[in-house]
Amino acid sequence: MSGAVTCCRVCGRFVAALGPGTAPSLCSSPYCHRWRANEAHAERISERWDEREKRRQDLAEQAVAFALQRQPDLPPEGLGRVVVLPYQPRRLEPPAAERLQRVEAILLDLATDAQRQNAAETLSHPEENVKAVCDTPAGDRHAAKLPDIDSSDIDSSDSASQCGLDAPAVRFAHLTAAACGTCRGLCCRLGGDNGFLNAAKFRAVLRERPGETPQDVVADYMRHIPDRTCFDSCIFHGKSGCGLPRDYRAITCNTYLCTSLKALRGLVEENVSRLLLAATNLRDDAAPEVYQITVVDNDDVQPLPPLCS
Repeated sequence: MSGAVTCCRVCGRFVAALGPGTAPSLCSSPYCHRWRANEAHAERISERWDEREKRRQDLAEQAVAFALQRQPDLPPEGLGRVVVLPYQPRRLEPPAAERLQRVEAILLDLATDAQRQNAAETLSHPEENVKAVCDTPAGDRHAAKLPDIDSSDIDSSDSASQCGLDAPAVRFAHLTAAACGTCRGLCCRLGGDNGFLNAAKFRAVLRERPGETPQDVVADYMRHIPDRTCFDSCIFHGKSGCGLPRDYRAITCNTYLCTSLKALRGLVEENVSRLLLAATNLRDDAAPEVYQITVVDNDDVQPLPPLCS
């Protein structure tokens, strides 16, 4: 034979070399080529994940160094575990009149659709619908898993206790507010002009306000738009975080946990008392940089002087 013979790495069939010194790893089957393409994609994802974890570790070490630089009296062994967060630079500006009109039209369309759906459901199953609304607690209807704690008031964990949450859940809610305040709401950028709100959310709101019209509800929402909002972010994203009370927010906003918050939840479940919350350029390709640090000692939360504006 003029060339080597090998086996397809997917199906195991013998494959003849195309020329001297060459040995193809795949046969001509489209299935095998698709399988290998998927495998290569998974390998790239794994490599990217490893790179991200290495970057996360580098940023964690940098956060410890910066914390000691800002507060030299902090004992290095007492800093605890580091939660590496992304960071949203804050550029505030008044929302344009055109955008406010667009937001109002979007929300009114959603609320009107929600009213139609509620009316149709009531006509189809009047008794069942009324009973379901009356028997379902407001918190369940909103599917809110976190209490109303604003990132600008991270000491107000009493409201979490009032929601009937156990101690770890109360602490996690408290620290989530601190973490999101440190990050400044990177995930909020995706909220756009509707703040993740949808007809399902407005259906729940209208059920709780039987005397109000879609116009009334939307007007209430519009009043919660901050005078100055974050550039290129959610319409409700202002200097102090979300302008909406938690029970006004979309289910996505009340339930979504980014990778960093999932890591924080794990540390809370482990009952780790000392933490550093570090806002960084985790998701950039530039040199690792730490922007903001918050020191956590049990339930005491202390933001350090900012490392940048």
